[in-house]
Parts: sequence; structure tokens; C-alpha cells
Amino acid sequence: MAIIRGGNLNSHHLKRLNKIIKEYKLKTFKEAENCRELWNINNGITLCKKCHKKVHKVMDRTIRIIIDEKRNEIKKANNLYPQRASEIIVELSALIGNINDELLKRQMAFNEKKMFYLAKIKSVAKADVEAQCTEEYRQYQEAKGYRELITEMIRGLKYYLRAVEDEKSFSKHI
Repeated sequence: MAIIRGGNLNSHHLKRLNKIIKEYKLKTFKEAENCRELWNINNGITLCKKCHKKVHKVMDRTIRIIIDEKRNEIKKANNLYPQRASEIIVELSALIGNINDELLKRQMAFNEKKMFYLAKIKSVAKADVEAQCTEEYRQYQEAKGYRELITEMIRGLKYYLRAVEDEKSFSKHI
């Protein structure tokens, strides 16, 4: 029987911890300690570091596909029905919720790794620490980019809906 050693194993949470914290409205460490779902070992799987990154890359690809689909739908529709525009806003808003969860997780991963290197090497330059954390930081920035892009798409759809409403109210007065 072989014993695997090293820090190459990662836990991947099936239900995100921040969702559990929000769902149970946990505010203190004591509340977190007493929350059974937070400590449920069936909520996670152990993956090697390489496979864990693959899981998140698939999620990134899925987000990009959804964004592209919605963007194409908006571009193709010269006269997008207000009802469909409202539905797309709801769909994109839900996607932003998922991205915000991912953004928080990626920011925590970046900060964790940064703190690890800062604690490990007391007299290390900031540039050296950031060089060790480049992948985590890139993933964090990528998630921020998705959120900004979707926010702009939602803003554009809202302007469109306002213009449609303004046009309707203007035609009523004529």
C-alpha cells in the first residue's frame, strides 16, 4: 500500500461554502461550528491540483458560452421583444450570482496562497509573492472580467427596455 504525501490534493466543494453560510445566515464562528451542513464530508471531493484546475476551467468555458449565446441573441434581434429582454436580464443576473460566488472563492484562494508565501518567507519581496500567486490572480481577474461584461449587457438591455417604454408612452400622448 502506497502512502501519498505532499500538498497536491485539493478539496472541491460540491455546494459552495459561501452558499451554506448565506443559507444558514452564519455570522459567528460558534454558529459555523454548530452548522452540520458546513462540516458535511459528503459536500466535497478530493482532487489532485491539476484536476481541480480542470473543473474550474470547464466552468469558465461554460460561463463564456452562456455569455456568447446571450450576446448573439441580443445582437441578432433587431426588435427584441421586451418580455424576452426581461427574461435575458433575469438569466444574466442569475449568472452574475454564480460569478460572484466564484469571484469570492478565487479571491480567497489568491489571498490564502499569498499569506502562505508571506508566512513562509519573512523577508520576501512583494513581487516575489505575487509571482508565486500569478495563476490564482489571473483566475480572479478573469472572473471579475466576466462580471463586468455581464453587468454591461444587463445595463444595455435595461436601456433598451426604458427606450421601449418611453416610445410607448410617447405614442400614447400623440
